[in-house]
Amino acid sequence: MRRLYSPTAFEEGRVCRHAGGEFEAYQRGFPGAARKAFVADGSDANWGVWRRHFSDYVPILDFIHAPTYVYAAAMAGHALKEGWRAYRAWA
Repeated sequence: MRRLYSPTAFEEGRVCRHAGGEFEAYQRGFPGAARKAFVADGSDANWGVWRRHFSDYVPILDFIHAPTYVYAAAMAGHALKEGWRAYRAWA
């Protein structure tokens, strides 16, 4: 298994890029992996990187982020008790 960890603050058009200009993922041989996954949170920037550079990798939403987004949606405009009930119903 090959892993690449990178901060989520990507500059537009630059993904895991080193000073030499080569993509680290390609330097590490990611395209040759038998199974490929792109794990990211719900950030549009991350999924833009997936679309532009890794669209043939299986996209996986980082699990811990999913319930936090559901919680935020349930709480939007509601008091704690009412929002918590909505969250529990949705989650």
